Formats: sequence, structure tokens, C-alpha cells
Amino acid sequence: MPKVSSPLIAAMIGDPAGIGPEVCVEAISNDALRNICDTFLIGDIEAVRLAASTCGIHLPVVPIEVPQQARNAQSLCVMDPGGMHRASYSMGQPSSAAGRAVVEWIRLGQSLGQAGTIDGLVLGPIDSTSLQLGGIVKDIDDLQPPDTYMLRLNGPLRV
Repeated sequence: MPKVSSPLIAAMIGDPAGIGPEVCVEAISNDALRNICDTFLIGDIEAVRLAASTCGIHLPVVPIEVPQQARNAQSLCVMDPGGMHRASYSMGQPSSAAGRAVVEWIRLGQSLGQAGTIDGLVLGPIDSTSLQLGGIVKDIDDLQPPDTYMLRLNGPLRV
């Protein structure tokens, strides 16, 4: 069980129409991770529920209003700013709605980090076409705050 002094890490679920929600749900439900930090997801709670069901994860999916509510939680905590509706995107297809939502979710995570309410922010997989269709940024590099680092990985992925 994590201690209150454990790092509090937010994971933005990535494009809700892609593999991001599944990757994030699988990652934060892992006991090895849960034993060293507290985690929560930023994104559409319905996409998280669908991902948990798809992945066979049986932890309750719980909405939170503030990051501290994720401390020592025995659930998948989700901070959902709203505005995303399942009808506004199709699974496996890039969309402007998903692109705009991803930008909003990243900015929420950044603001939580700047306020000192989280210790780290991880981004789930993002579809660059959705970002472009959203019309807010050209690509993910446009969202990176000064004095931060971005680690990109590519290769075999198992969900």
C-alpha cells in the first residue's frame, strides 16, 4: 500500500479513440506501480470505463475532483474535465474532437504540475492527425512547456 509521501503521478489517457486508454489503464492497475506511487488518469471517464472492461480490469472507475483524492485509492481514479462525448469520435479514427480533448487534458495536467499538486505527468499515446484536426496545435511539440523533457518510445507494444 503506498504511503502518503509516495509520488502522485497523473497519466493523460491519450487519444480516446486509440490505444491510449487501454495502455494507461493497464499501466496504473499494475500492483508493482501502485506499490511505489499513487496514480490517477486525466481524460474521459467513459473511455476509461470501456478500456477497463476491454482489458479485463475489475477495479472500480471513480471520478475525482482534486488529485489528492487519488491517494491510497483502490480504484482507477479519473479526473474528467467533461466536454468529451463518445458520439463525437469513432474508435480507431482520428477526429477533431479527440484532438481538442487531448490538448485540454495535457494543459490540465501541466497546470496541476505547475501548481505542485502532482509530482509527474505521463502522456498516453496521441494521434498526431487528431491533434492537427483539432486545429489548436500542429503537433505534440507545440505543447511542451519550457524546461521540461519529453521521452518518446517506439517499438513493440503489448496491451
